[in-house]
Amino acid sequence: MPIIELLFIQILIMFVYIGIGLIMTKIKLINDDGAKQLSKVLVYFITPIAILYSFTNMTFSKEYTTGLLISMGLSVAALGISILIARISFGSRYRLEHFGTSFSNAGFMGIPLVMAILGPEGVFYISTFVALLNILQWTYGVFVITNEKSFIQPKKIMTNPFVISFLLGIIFYVMNGFGFKMPEIVNNQLSIVSKMIGPIAMIIIGTYLSKVNFREIFKEKIVYASLGLRLIVIPLVTALVFLLVPKTYENIALSIMIVASAPVGANVAIFAALYGVEHKRAIVEICLSTLLAAFSMPLMIAIFQWLF
Repeated sequence: MPIIELLFIQILIMFVYIGIGLIMTKIKLINDDGAKQLSKVLVYFITPIAILYSFTNMTFSKEYTTGLLISMGLSVAALGISILIARISFGSRYRLEHFGTSFSNAGFMGIPLVMAILGPEGVFYISTFVALLNILQWTYGVFVITNEKSFIQPKKIMTNPFVISFLLGIIFYVMNGFGFKMPEIVNNQLSIVSKMIGPIAMIIIGTYLSKVNFREIFKEKIVYASLGLRLIVIPLVTALVFLLVPKTYENIALSIMIVASAPVGANVAIFAALYGVEHKRAIVEICLSTLLAAFSMPLMIAIFQWLF
């Protein structure tokens, strides 16, 4: 099946789970505390396991190592593009939009899509993007939200579950080169947990969506600017830069393009709440960009493939 059709089908499936999360919240099967607990399970257990699983399934080789280094370079380029565009567009005046436009929902939406379309190999390549994104969120992102360098905490970076799982994955990948193989029974369990990432992530987004007042959703013009940059401008600029990548590495570029095209990340609301910044508009942008991503992501990937 062509990548675009598969991507569109996977996004539709995700929206089924978003609907389930929304309904379960509306009928009180999930409350605010339940949504928070689900988020913790996803962030601290399921997503790190999915990243780790992608590494344990890769045979150590020159080809994959080269691919990982290339993905790292592309991740730096993609994140650099989004941060630069967000900074020029919003500066310190619109802190929520600056953060939300800079950082896509690579963890909650990007990883499930890449896993479904490209499998563990795709997650292997985007793991550098996810790890770097989390490091930048806890440094540059915190500065954007607070406008204070004193809030940046290196400890938060080193204890971040995404960063830890990435470093562990690298260790297991290198150990594979010395003949170590993850026991099949353990690998099977990692696989089972990894497949939970999509449904759980989308159910959580559904709980966010249940709190949005749709009568107020289109009132603030700054929302349109943020979503236009996040869903259209940044992916297009990224795609043009990625044209410099040799066709041999098309799948690596494609995997990074998927996460770079993802909607506004949920962490903009989480970080705003953490540092005492009003985040009502951030929740609107997260939910609306997630809905619009059903159309924008297939379009951006189609344009990328056509250009490539």
